[in-house]
Amino acid sequence: IAPFLPAGARAWGRISVGVRCDSPVTWTAYLQAHVAVMADHVVTKRPLRAAQIVGPDDIDLRHGDLTALPDNTLTDASQAIGHHTRYAVAAGMPLRGEMLRIPPAVQQGQTVQVLSVGPGFRVGGEGRALNNAAPGESVRVRMPNGQVVTGTARAGGGVEIVF
Repeated sequence: IAPFLPAGARAWGRISVGVRCDSPVTWTAYLQAHVAVMADHVVTKRPLRAAQIVGPDDIDLRHGDLTALPDNTLTDASQAIGHHTRYAVAAGMPLRGEMLRIPPAVQQGQTVQVLSVGPGFRVGGEGRALNNAAPGESVRVRMPNGQVVTGTARAGGGVEIVF
């Protein structure tokens, strides 16, 4: 009996886990599971205005399940402090990277290292970014063969594609 994750499945949140048996009779079953990732995340203490600079008194850390929160929810206060809000944010909201004007990790036209990662492999390459992206945001990259791939910007200017 061998458990597996279906191709393209994320290993957290609500997932299906496959179980395969090859002997004496071949069969496959899928089980529903919930994988929680409990950690601190940043929330607003009070309403924030558009273009407001976020200070230490404007945010708080709350412990919870990251899989129940939107993607790119900030997990460290230092990721928010000193950055301007893009728009007004209500009190008690989880703070996400796209709510702030965070300096881009990847800039349009920049040559970036692309790392493709999947079960049992890691492949690296180089391409040219087609858009600006802060850490955790989506970025499109044109590879030398002309193919356009989409990945996640990482601090330091790299792009990661997870299979």
